[in-house]
Amino acid sequence: MPRDVFVSHSHEDHAFARRVCDHIEKDGFSCWIAPRDTPAGHFAGAIAREIRMCRVMVVVISRHSIASAHVMSEVAQAFKGMRTILPVRLDATPLSDDLEHYLVNAHQIEPGLEGERGMLDELLFKLRQSLSEAPTPLRTKSGPVAPVDPPAGGGVTVPPVPAQWPPVPAPPPMPKVRTGPVGGFPQPHSPPLMPGPLAGAGEPKWPGIIGIISIVYGAIAVMCNIFFLSVLPMTLQEEVLGAPGGLTVFHSLNAVADLILGAAFVTSGILAIKRHPLTRKLHLISAWAMCPVLLVSGIYQGIDVAGAAPAGEDVFAFIGTMVAVLVFASYPIFLLVWFLGGRHTLPERRGDS
Repeated sequence: MPRDVFVSHSHEDHAFARRVCDHIEKDGFSCWIAPRDTPAGHFAGAIAREIRMCRVMVVVISRHSIASAHVMSEVAQAFKGMRTILPVRLDATPLSDDLEHYLVNAHQIEPGLEGERGMLDELLFKLRQSLSEAPTPLRTKSGPVAPVDPPAGGGVTVPPVPAQWPPVPAPPPMPKVRTGPVGGFPQPHSPPLMPGPLAGAGEPKWPGIIGIISIVYGAIAVMCNIFFLSVLPMTLQEEVLGAPGGLTVFHSLNAVADLILGAAFVTSGILAIKRHPLTRKLHLISAWAMCPVLLVSGIYQGIDVAGAAPAGEDVFAFIGTMVAVLVFASYPIFLLVWFLGGRHTLPERRGDS
């Protein structure tokens, strides 16, 4: 009669192998184990026949069985016959190259915190799974299910299906996944990400807001300094701002610097709206450069305005100029605080580099 399980082991591990066999048979499965089931005479042929007829092989792995030629031969036959092999390890001896080849995909049962009892329970669990996958008569813990006689009327009835053993828990609910990008790539089945200041579901809104403010801020700086440079020849002729080669030269260089930085702010704002990863770096460079330029130019303009103011009002004129400069410098200062805080790095939106 074919057996469900063939227990392969070295004779030095026979005591443990017998306990494995007893534990399996208590659950209603049949086992073949030597020397209990070895017939007299040609036992090698009987072993080969039992391996071909069994459905699962349980092999006890230890330093003894790894060196055993008989265990190696039995594992090779089970592998050739495409039988399920369940290795049970007694120690941490490394597998030989041949055993590693045969057991590379097998689930190895190792000693755990619960000791031998835990190993046997895990083995029984894996054994039930393996045997339930084979096209064999239904079996419960108490043994095979008895066939059901057909009714007298000639109808066909379906035998009751026993409850699955052990019970399989229901799979956990799938976590809710936001529809935004992950790692720069849109998730499957998520709505397309629309360009522009509007953030998609789950996306931060601050890049679009900062982008719009930076564009407006930079555009004001560009237009003001273009106007200043366009009227600069007239100011040189009329010497409104001082003699040529004096403060007028400084104001000219300052206007050019403000014009370049204004264009940089406009570019930074556009990149922020597009969620480009370079927007943080360009904003920081523009803000760092704008602050000292505004401070130095404010001091010189304050001196100019104070010199042209009536007596007694020069101090107020200088302070008013500096306040106006600080108001215009408040946005670059805000950008430095915002981006250097470390919590406002901009994630890539469309895999831009």
